Parts: sequence; structure tokens; C-alpha cells
Amino acid sequence: MTGGEGNDTYIVDNIGDKVTDVTTGTKGGTDLVSSSINYVLGAKIENLTLTGDKDLTGTGNDEKNVINGNAGSNKLNGGKGNDTINGGEGDDTIDGGSGVDKLTGGDGSDVYVVSNNEDIITETAVEMR
Repeated sequence: MTGGEGNDTYIVDNIGDKVTDVTTGTKGGTDLVSSSINYVLGAKIENLTLTGDKDLTGTGNDEKNVINGNAGSNKLNGGKGNDTINGGEGDDTIDGGSGVDKLTGGDGSDVYVVSNNEDIITETAVEMR
């Protein structure tokens, strides 16, 4: 699947699915991969949403990513950018990577990996058991 200028959405459900953004300069828009399998964002793709209820791994890149987990117990890693990561319903492991990140667990018993002392972690009262 190949995207160009503007905002693109890609549905990934097979290990053979490849996503490429061929834009140059600043005309790329904001792109989203919606994936029901483990996924690592390629260059120039900003956002990742995991779907379904399987335990999946979602990994960002050097961009300012928004990564959303699913109902499973996910392993989420933002990479180098200043990311926003939302765990979702499962017992997630959330690692923002080296940027200044906003990490939110959601339901479940979550583990946070803090790589930058400016990271912001949000836990709700329901989660703190």
C-alpha cells in the first residue's frame, strides 16, 4: 500500500502487508495504520491503532506518533519522537522511547518504561488497585 500527499489510512491484517509513504517535503499529511497484527511504523507514518483483542506489539518511529493499544495486553514503544501512547484495556507494557512522551494505561495493570524524566504518565483510579 502506497500513500501520497494528504491524510492516508491503511488497514493491515496480514504479515505481507507493506505500507509506504512516498511524499516529499511537508505535504505528507497525517497517516494512520490500523493493524490487527504486530506492527512497526515505517518512515513518514505518524499514527498506529491496534485492533481486536489479541496481545500485540506496536512500535513507533522517529516521528511524533500517536499509538493506541487494543483490548489485549500490548507491548507499545514510541521510538524516538515525542509520542502519545494509550494502552487500552489490557495489561500493557508502555515505553515512550527517548522523546518527551505522554503515556496513558487504560484499564488493566500496566507497566511503564520511563526513558525521559519529562515523560507524563496518567493512571486512572480504576487502574490503581
